[in-house]
Amino acid sequence: MRSTGMFAIVACTLLSGCASGRPPADQVVTTDFVAQVEWRTEACTRTGNTLSCGVMITNRGPDGTLVFSDRDVSAFADGGAMALAGMTFAGQPAVAVNARLQNGVPQRAEFSFKDVSTPVRTIRLLEVRASLLDRADAPTPGNEASRPVQLRNLRPRG
Repeated sequence: MRSTGMFAIVACTLLSGCASGRPPADQVVTTDFVAQVEWRTEACTRTGNTLSCGVMITNRGPDGTLVFSDRDVSAFADGGAMALAGMTFAGQPAVAVNARLQNGVPQRAEFSFKDVSTPVRTIRLLEVRASLLDRADAPTPGNEASRPVQLRNLRPRG
């Protein structure tokens, strides 16, 4: 066991008051795990007034069905909420995702936000409220999606 991880949780709890053990709001979080599914930011890029973020989604547990829609995606920059222009999953445009996630097989999602007229230096929060269904281990504590995926303080390029 590495002592740095335990120290970070204790320091977070004692110094920042984050009793849940979650990272402080200003910490960069490019990877999040929920229900044994890894969500890893690839890159956020700006083209004109659109800001797009690619996220690689990999199931690390038993096979299951990933479900979410465009209504389940939100993002916030320093100026407030950013409007979702569209999303893709596995290279296809999507309004909703209902896809089988095989163990260890990554799938790419991209979330595009429109009318980003002011320069966004940091996406403070990219949140996806997804569900993972039809898992053989669903009743096991820790495998249910008990919280949304939260990627924080992402720095766009371009």
